[in-house]
Amino acid sequence: MQPKSPRGRPSQSLFARPGWQLFAICYLVGVQSSLTTGFVNSCYSTIEKLFHFSSKFTGVIEGSFHVAIVLLVIPVSFYGRKGNKPAIMAGGAALIALGAACYSSAEFFRHRPFSVLNLTSATGALVDGNGCTETDTGEAAWPKWLFVTGMFLIGVGSTPIQTVAIAYLDQNPGPEGNTGWSLGWFHAVGLLAPACGFVLSGSFLSMPIDFSSWAMSKEDASFMGAWWMGFMLECALALLLVPILLTLPRSNKECEWDADDKEEREGGPPSPHATAAAAGGGKQAA
Repeated sequence: MQPKSPRGRPSQSLFARPGWQLFAICYLVGVQSSLTTGFVNSCYSTIEKLFHFSSKFTGVIEGSFHVAIVLLVIPVSFYGRKGNKPAIMAGGAALIALGAACYSSAEFFRHRPFSVLNLTSATGALVDGNGCTETDTGEAAWPKWLFVTGMFLIGVGSTPIQTVAIAYLDQNPGPEGNTGWSLGWFHAVGLLAPACGFVLSGSFLSMPIDFSSWAMSKEDASFMGAWWMGFMLECALALLLVPILLTLPRSNKECEWDADDKEEREGGPPSPHATAAAAGGGKQAA
């Protein structure tokens, strides 16, 4: 049966159904969790070797994600209380996609292919096969800010998930009124998605980093995996989610399962809309 508004007009969105609402939000938390916990953490060692990052700067990259959440969690929670929650979540998904694209774009600004690095005992500088140090080549002088910016944008986009998305599920439990069921699926997907992210990231890291290295063996000391492919995949998945979230109703009260119908299901008096629908069905049967 197609959902209807309280005025009797059919809803224009397939995702007005509570089951689709739960699917869309679980899809959102799955993309975000697999990206921030799975893909990001499994690629740090590869990124450090490619761009000559220190572990300290890797911590700065990771910290930018949490700084963004800390700065925005209170404003988003406050203004999202009465705002258009589906639109806010769609904006978050768009920012996650933008952040993932920015993060992976650093690969396309590398000036030279990776070569085996050795640590000299005299100066402690990183030296490549041509005898050039990190400071000689200027490698990773500015692409590192793409990583920081990308993680910050991902953090901004992730903020509505832990605030607005949970509030939306709590305020719109659907026909059965079972908020616990919805929140259980929400957290279950959030816990399972990182494992999927680690598995997919491992598969991408087993591929050569670019087509020029496709014939290189994995046993080669200079083999590097295609760490950036996972981020491009997450970017595409997040972009596909944006129009889905925009079709969600602001409230389930816009659909046929409003408060009066819920009272009827719990044994109370039938709502006027339900009575009119039953009368119409009886006339058609006669």
